[in-house]
Amino acid sequence: MTDISADGVGVQIAAPAREGEANEELIHYLADILSIKKRSISLDKGSKSRQKMVTIDSTETSVDQVRERLSREALYE
Repeated sequence: MTDISADGVGVQIAAPAREGEANEELIHYLADILSIKKRSISLDKGSKSRQKMVTIDSTETSVDQVRERLSREALYE
């Protein structure tokens, strides 16, 4: 993770941006950071853009937990 702000979260993905590889890697990365199942994360907007919007199933984790885990990850990188 490279940045976290009120506007969003910056993430650098090593996977190429072709055939959905980067999108899959992003979902895998977020699932790992948030300790949730990949199927609980969906890409809502930006599948072919650098800016993306993801939705996380609220039964898996709370908004506060997501913020805390992303903030903690941003500190360690």
